[in-house]
Amino acid sequence: MRHAALPLLLAALLTAPAAWAQDKPDGAITVTGKQQPPVKQAERFVRQVVAMDTGQLARFIEPVCPLVLGVPASKAEAIADRLRRDAEGAKVRLGAEKCEPNLVVVIAADADGFIAMMRKRHSTFFDDLQDVDLRDAFRAGPVHAWRLIEERDEDGAPKTALSDSHSSSVFGQPTQTATVNAVVVLDKKVVLDKTIAQIADYVAMRTLAGAHPPENGNAVDTILTLFDPDATAPKELTSMDARLLAGLYAIDGTGYATGQAHQIARDMAKPGEAPKLPN
Repeated sequence: MRHAALPLLLAALLTAPAAWAQDKPDGAITVTGKQQPPVKQAERFVRQVVAMDTGQLARFIEPVCPLVLGVPASKAEAIADRLRRDAEGAKVRLGAEKCEPNLVVVIAADADGFIAMMRKRHSTFFDDLQDVDLRDAFRAGPVHAWRLIEERDEDGAPKTALSDSHSSSVFGQPTQTATVNAVVVLDKKVVLDKTIAQIADYVAMRTLAGAHPPENGNAVDTILTLFDPDATAPKELTSMDARLLAGLYAIDGTGYATGQAHQIARDMAKPGEAPKLPN
């Protein structure tokens, strides 16, 4: 189940109860904390929020096409639009106007119940997920997030038995890891007091970067702490978040995870302000 799994999900979502997010969209998207971090601080941040045990860091290769469900249409479009601008700011390719959704956000009255329903009625949707994504999908709580990833050849095309390496570096691999689609399910109870900007920026980090909230109460300046009751959540993407997103989509996709993380950290530490996100 690859792209074909999403229509099954969408069919189930048609009956998802509506929730309301605070309607406080910004005009221009800004980021907090504009001074570049030292390389070691940046690399520590990357390792705190991005899984490093996957061989390579996954990212979208096909154009991103967001869809938001479970909220009124005007708010769904506002969240999707903010997601598009987050992606554009990181130089992620965007789908055309009538594209097939591959980044889905669901706001459900009961996130745990929604996932239980999906496992019962559409269990095949989860068949091709890796163990780490299965854990994130099924872990009880107000947020369920996962990505379907697959191995591609060095040019980003689907890998076949006939694929052959022709230009990969001796320091890299003849393959790269692609995010095929990504889903985030949020419980209505935890988004009621959050802004559209906060929700979209959090989802952008979970889906575009596959990032996770920092563990063990680590004090990290990131929108990923949005649903941490013990943290003061930023109002939007932080400088570290924006730099990480931009760095991930600038690296060589055929590298190894450790080398990719170090390259992202070096890019994050380059002089200058955090990437400007378009209006």
